[in-house]
Order: sequence, then C-alpha cells, then structure tokens
Amino acid sequence: MIIFWDSLFLFHDLFKKTAKHVGQVYGFPFPEEECKRALEFLKHVKDLPQDAKSIF
Repeated sequence: MIIFWDSLFLFHDLFKKTAKHVGQVYGFPFPEEECKRALEFLKHVKDLPQDAKSIF
C-alpha cells in the first residue's frame, strides 16, 4: 500500500509543477490554496484507519 501513496503524492507534485508552468506560459494564476487543500485531503485519507467507515 505504501507504493500507492508514494505514487499518488508524486503525481500531486508533478501535476503541481506542470500546472504552474502551463499557467505561467498562458497567463493563468495557479490556485495555491486549492492545491494545499487537496494535499491536506490526501494526507487525511492516507492516515485514516483501515477500518474507517467514512472519511470525515
């Protein structure tokens, strides 16, 4: 299961870098706060107990 989470967090980092670059090229602002909240959500879900019945 570790590999899954490592891959997901790596994807998040790559997406962020790519989105920032594309935004700079085309003049779009990068939504830093939304990106931060998405990462916090991923970490929250990762840390849930295996027998969790809901995410909140």
